[in-house]
Formats: sequence, C-alpha cells, structure tokens
Amino acid sequence: MCKKMGMISKSKGYGERRCLSVYKTKNTQAPGKEEGPSKLGFSEEARQILLDLFTHYPPDDAELNGDAVKNPGDKAAKIRWKTDTAFSRPAMQKHDIAKKVKMLTSKLSDPRQLRKISEDRSKLPIASFKDHISSTLENHQVVLISGETGCGKTTQVPQYILDHVWGKGESCKIICTQPRRISAMSVAERISVERGETVGDTVGYKVY
Repeated sequence: MCKKMGMISKSKGYGERRCLSVYKTKNTQAPGKEEGPSKLGFSEEARQILLDLFTHYPPDDAELNGDAVKNPGDKAAKIRWKTDTAFSRPAMQKHDIAKKVKMLTSKLSDPRQLRKISEDRSKLPIASFKDHISSTLENHQVVLISGETGCGKTTQVPQYILDHVWGKGESCKIICTQPRRISAMSVAERISVERGETVGDTVGYKVY
C-alpha cells in the first residue's frame, strides 16, 4: 500500500513489539509528473487504535523528522530512550484532588465494592506503620523501608504516600520500579483494584 502511494515503510521488532513506521518521500519527481497523495487514510476503528497508541507511546523528535530511518546501521538510532511523558504532565489541581479523594471515600464506604479489600489491607503487617511512614517522610528526604516479602511494601507504601499528600490538597508523582514486565503489570493492576479504579486512572505502568 505504501509503495502504491509513493510512501516509505520501515518495520522492526517481533510479535506484540512489532513497530511499523510510515514516511512521506521527499519530492524528487520530475517536473510535470503527478505527485502522490499527501495523506494516508484509515478506517474509524484504525483511527481510534492509532490515537490510543500515540497517546500512550508518543513519537520522539527523531521519529517525527524521519531521522530514525536515515541511519539504520547506527546503534544510537536502534536503541533510543524515549522521554516518559507521564511525568511531564501538569500536576493535579486542588479541585481535582478533592474530587478523587471524595470518589475513593465513597467507594470504600460501599460494602458491595471495596469494604472487603479495605479490611484485608488493614491486616497487612505494614498497616500498623502507616502513620509512622507518613511522618518520617515529612521530616526526611530519604527513607529506607525494610520488611518481609508480602508485608505490603510495594502495594501499600505508595498508597500511604499518595493518600497523605492528597490529604493536604497537594499533588505528587510516585515511581515504583520492577525487574520484570509481569511484575509491573500485576502491581499496577492490584493497586488499581484496591482503589476501585482501572489501570490508567491514577495508577499505570510503563515497560521499557
């Protein structure tokens, strides 16, 4: 399709990580020769999928300018670290925070939804240190927390921090690193469930 329309396509990766790039060719046609189409049309379903992909994985400057395919043998062109736009977004405003807190409170008070999850969270070993963790973070720039596997360090501490900061009407951004894709996905999904949300509302994940 690209060749018929006078465009260039480059493909890389395998399986779910396969990536296709489409570029317009530079105008090197002879005078009088008909120029190819200026845009590539997609169905409405394809447009929605592409919009979702561009929202979650925005192209960098090199890709927008077509530099990514000019030097395919260059190692730097093959391995590029993209800027994580999630942390470039504006901080939440006070009214947005208040709305989120109110929504979470109403969900926690509903016995049909999160009451059981809330009770299970309160039984975790780290729950008794919630206030101590919050107060320690207020007075120290670096805090090291050590605990046994399954005590709630990964799933609970970020929520303690978020709830504490939101309680003051302030916004914050929290990063939790995981060594593997499945760990990042499962932690994000677990925390989202505990907050009565879906992945991407307040909690999300990014895999490099």
